[in-house]
Amino acid sequence: MLKSLNQRIRQGYESFMLPIGRVLDRTGISANWLSLIAFVLALLAGVSFAIERLGIGLVLVSISILVDMLDGSVARASGKAGPFGTVIDHTTDRYAEFFWILGLCLGGYAPFWLGLITFFSMLMPSYVRAKVESSGLGISSQGVGIAERKEKMAILLVSLILAFRFRQAVQCGFVAISAISQISAFERLWHAYREGGHRET
Repeated sequence: MLKSLNQRIRQGYESFMLPIGRVLDRTGISANWLSLIAFVLALLAGVSFAIERLGIGLVLVSISILVDMLDGSVARASGKAGPFGTVIDHTTDRYAEFFWILGLCLGGYAPFWLGLITFFSMLMPSYVRAKVESSGLGISSQGVGIAERKEKMAILLVSLILAFRFRQAVQCGFVAISAISQISAFERLWHAYREGGHRET
């Protein structure tokens, strides 16, 4: 049921963003370039957090997330969505998350041990999905889990806004992101087991 809900949300989101992707595609900008722009913005956001410029970092994170949302829309609108574009998108996403977490830890918004746990936790759902889909089981875990990246980014943005008045909000956000990430990873493992992994000997 949760997978079905996530799929419906994803389908609605993709339908909403597709017209915007068509407009951007007419400008000639490629999805890969948008991924790289989002990467640079994420790096600058991390630097801003590290020097305790929370407002600038929040703006840069918001723009980076928006640009990252657009790259997939442009790829679908142009008909050029392919495996390599997906690799670039997912790779730059992981770098972006690292930059944000490291910057926030360097800026004193969260302790390094919590940042490490958060980054590890955010990696796990993606790792499990990639491992399951490359294992030969013929199973896709897309949409499986209590939360995907968009929900985690929403928690991050809310925690950054709250941090203007309550600095510890970032730590609370890290804890929440870590929890839902680990739950999602285990849900994907369970999905793989239920859909075919239990037949292995």
